[in-house]
Amino acid sequence: MISSRNERKESQGKAPQYFEAWENVPRNIKTRRQWIKERRAILPDQHPVAEMVISTFDLPLEEAENMKRLILRIEGDNAVIVENSISLFHEDQTRLSKIVDRTLAYLDFEDIFTAHAQKDCYARWNAEENRWATVNASQENFLAPFLSPDLIRRHINQREIIGVRGTEKTRFIAIDLDFHGQDRKVFLDQAEVLLKAFHGKNGWHCQVSRDDVNGIHLLKVLDKTSPLALERTRLRNQLKAINASNPDLVKRATSAGMKSLGDLEIYPDQNRAFRLPLCRAYGSGNAKRSAVSGGRRDYTAPR
Repeated sequence: MISSRNERKESQGKAPQYFEAWENVPRNIKTRRQWIKERRAILPDQHPVAEMVISTFDLPLEEAENMKRLILRIEGDNAVIVENSISLFHEDQTRLSKIVDRTLAYLDFEDIFTAHAQKDCYARWNAEENRWATVNASQENFLAPFLSPDLIRRHINQREIIGVRGTEKTRFIAIDLDFHGQDRKVFLDQAEVLLKAFHGKNGWHCQVSRDDVNGIHLLKVLDKTSPLALERTRLRNQLKAINASNPDLVKRATSAGMKSLGDLEIYPDQNRAFRLPLCRAYGSGNAKRSAVSGGRRDYTAPR
């Protein structure tokens, strides 16, 4: 463990220490990104004092030695090889920096919505063809771009519209209520039930298009990372309970060929992309949404 200025100096020029669990990393050693979130920047010409192992693979020991790859440890006749890692820096390698609030907001957005998203498979809106296009870098010989911070910031800055697929963990959960020109009265009644049940409670908020409303996304930001399967099951049970309390609405939705509230799509999904919030033409403030409110209370306004 590297914990003092002298130890940090002695570590310069030496092979960095490798960690395999975040809980084992000392508090004064962080990634470049983590230091930015604490409004600190890495000093020039600094080498990492440690690495956090992200992924490994096994090889026969003799083959691993010939590859000249970093051997993390030996397990029987095999060597565990570091495939990917993140560089870590000591606090003494940083300085206070004027990190603007917008930069911190970018990082928060990425932590919540894309940190646990699939990086090689996502959706990108094709404005020229007016349709979603699936980007699968691993199936396109890695010529297509991976989901990156730059791409996400283009989305936030209204230059792209990106949809993400989930993985085994998540920091958010969402409900997708579609309209798509079906029974407007059923849609409005479903929206009213959902918004009364969720909006403004326990981290839930909603997002709708500024014009030509074809649906509503209700999103909840979780306090911490959670298993996706667990969060999907919890939300599905909540929606089924709401269904049970509104049997007439279930019948009306079924008659109109629409999904009942208990059958609505839940995201993230590992097989389907979910459009990220804050894209162009969508908002969640107190602007009027006449197609949704229909003369009723504006449920998109914060409570």
